[in-house]
Amino acid sequence: MIVSLIFTSFHMQYQHLSTLIEMMASSVIFAWNRIRSDGLALPVLLHTFVSTPGSTVALLRLSVFQTPFILLVW
Repeated sequence: MIVSLIFTSFHMQYQHLSTLIEMMASSVIFAWNRIRSDGLALPVLLHTFVSTPGSTVALLRLSVFQTPFILLVW
């Protein structure tokens, strides 16, 4: 549980309580898989699966808003 609290504290850029609760639940799942698999590959892979959709959306938003308007019309 302490490791999950530390994991959640590393993600304090999120400000909504529901997001922090989701982070805590995810970290418990990651820790359980770390213990069960006796390795880091599975938790890292799970973290990648959880992070990829949000990162993709953020990058797409960033690239659309930083693209000059003329290129969007083109």
